[in-house]
Amino acid sequence: MDTSNRPPKQSANNGKKFELSDHQQQIAALEKQLLELRNKFDAGKLTSELFLKKKKTTENKLAGLRKKAAAGLKKSEDVSQDKGSVTKRKTEPIQKGKTMHSFNKRYLIITAAIAVIGFAGWGIVALIDSLATGFDIGMRAPGFSFRNETTTASLNDFKGKQVVLTFWDKQESCKEEASILKETTGTVSSDKTAVIIVNGGADAAITGDCIKNQSITLPVLPDPRRDITRLYGVNNITKTFFINEAGIISHVRFGSLAGKGDIETAFKAVGGSDTVKKSSVISNVNVSSLTQTNAIVTWTSNMTGSGSVTITDGKQMRLLNETAVTTNHMIAFGSLAAGTVYTVKITVKDTTGKEYSTEGYSFRTLRDTTPPVIQEAKASQVAANSITVTWSTDEAATGQVEYGETSAYGQTTTIDTMLTTSHSITVSGLKSETLYHVRVKSKDVQGNEAKTDLPAVTTKSIYTTGAEIGKKAPDFSLLGIDGKTVQLSALKGKIVILQFFNTECRSCVTEMPLIRKIYNEWQPKGLQLFAITKETHIANLQMFANVHQLTFPILMDPDEKVVEAYRVPFTPYFVFIDSDGVIRHINEGRLANEDDVIQTLNSLFYHTENVPK
Repeated sequence: MDTSNRPPKQSANNGKKFELSDHQQQIAALEKQLLELRNKFDAGKLTSELFLKKKKTTENKLAGLRKKAAAGLKKSEDVSQDKGSVTKRKTEPIQKGKTMHSFNKRYLIITAAIAVIGFAGWGIVALIDSLATGFDIGMRAPGFSFRNETTTASLNDFKGKQVVLTFWDKQESCKEEASILKETTGTVSSDKTAVIIVNGGADAAITGDCIKNQSITLPVLPDPRRDITRLYGVNNITKTFFINEAGIISHVRFGSLAGKGDIETAFKAVGGSDTVKKSSVISNVNVSSLTQTNAIVTWTSNMTGSGSVTITDGKQMRLLNETAVTTNHMIAFGSLAAGTVYTVKITVKDTTGKEYSTEGYSFRTLRDTTPPVIQEAKASQVAANSITVTWSTDEAATGQVEYGETSAYGQTTTIDTMLTTSHSITVSGLKSETLYHVRVKSKDVQGNEAKTDLPAVTTKSIYTTGAEIGKKAPDFSLLGIDGKTVQLSALKGKIVILQFFNTECRSCVTEMPLIRKIYNEWQPKGLQLFAITKETHIANLQMFANVHQLTFPILMDPDEKVVEAYRVPFTPYFVFIDSDGVIRHINEGRLANEDDVIQTLNSLFYHTENVPK
């Protein structure tokens, strides 16, 4: 039968041709939906949790459709290669199938191009199945552009550099973090590192004040609507992202940074995307409710399982396990150290026992801002050339003593860096018989400092007190016939002669002209001379002074306590005291002659060693 003019039969392949076209329409719709989801999230219309959930659902649908589309193409190619008696009849459908196959290839290329535009967060060409954009470890950092008074740029401009992206949750963060972030520019060369600060919720004026007050030269971006803040899932916490040269988030810090060393440690984790320890199972990692001693770690998993978190401060490691089997995980830590950085490892175990882990997260507990309380501060031991000061603190702290001859102090001891609650420091190299002002200082591990002033302390004499030559002259306080009180210790720095006498002593009366002459000649040079008697009749003593024309003070010792202290056996009796208050010469009885007295005074005034004994 001639069949050359009959229309070809509808082949099975023609049916597949319609089905493939339907798949492509669905794929295009889902890809458009993904782009719309991203735009809504960037605009802050979707929470990060809802965005990731919808994004995952859409991506799963896309994967299924693409798989079906690929299977349809393969079956079309298999049919075109079949040989048999019906080859001629199938020629036309086969040609049409090849035409559709060519169309599908072109369509996939266009789809891939759209995906590149929509998902390349750093301007780096990415395939459909490349890293997803988000704020978790191992994800591509979300792109954004920014503008302030001095800078207009986008995150893409820092391609090829390591980026420290810090989000401040409150204005106080500016003061706390500024000095630390300034150190970052010296951690690695500036051509390899960029530091960007986002001041979440702050307007341009507040941000400008921060930059001015802290002398910050790094870009600080006001984010009053929290657009960038939401893009990175930041919520009421200082948070820092370390982004490597490939634009991949390699480390995340919850809470404030801790200094240059802390930054250097974080940079060690910043490498190529192949070095990032990530997990496709774990996402939405967050640390919240940070205090000085507590933190809550939360995350989600795309499969049901039990979770555990390991944290370490480099000295001790702690592991806590969940009891629940879930996809939304939470573990709370307590009894942490204030102002301490803890690195975090999160693990999820599925129902078969297989484990999935992610690392690269860390948090810092809040700083302790309360200084230690200083108690029981005192000068526990006082010597001629040293003072030992002791005190206690209510927490472990360092110790240091400030001291000096004035309230300005001026001198300090070396800091005792041992953190303890019981402190003892000896201040040495002091002058004897000198008044010193003393203040103690203690600083806790967080740098909070407390100070407490002590009562002024007088160092002791290097000499023992006694009535003998070479010993410290016993101190006294006596009333003069002129109504004035004389304190011997107040005369430090002066040369002093004590003359013990009484008005009925013939020898005392006989040598009064010599004593008067010596006093009148040496008093202008600084000599202090006191006549001491046990008599108390002031009128008689005043008459005695007038008769003998005495101008030096006459002191009354009615109880003879001074006489006893100096072991005076009889009168007249003379004691010569140097400027340090030390007895240097004693003369029992009348003075031998004026020359001996002058020689003694010369030795005391001019520090010669030829002192008559």
